[in-house]
Amino acid sequence: MTVILHWLRSHKLFVISILWFCGICFGSAQLFQTRAVRFEYDRNIYYDCRETWDVSSGRIYTIVVFVVTFAAPVVILMFVYTTIAYHILRHVIPGNPDCLRDENQVNRKIKAR
Repeated sequence: MTVILHWLRSHKLFVISILWFCGICFGSAQLFQTRAVRFEYDRNIYYDCRETWDVSSGRIYTIVVFVVTFAAPVVILMFVYTTIAYHILRHVIPGNPDCLRDENQVNRKIKAR
């Protein structure tokens, strides 16, 4: 884990560039796949902005965007918060009474006569 963190810290600009590139790619897909479709309703002409995906491509795009923008961040947050809670709950605060430790210290202080 520390190797990955060290690599990410030493290649900050590369990682930021990749993230920006992926964001632009996801955003530009909407730009190229959206059309304004003219329709008439109640003797008025309106335009509806619609995506022109075929069924399978639209589903794949929607799933990928959902995973990248929602599911993966939620899973990562759950992992991080669970790890933090685990470390907090198993950590013993210094200075709190520990019966076994206190008994050992008392026994060391008692000198044999």
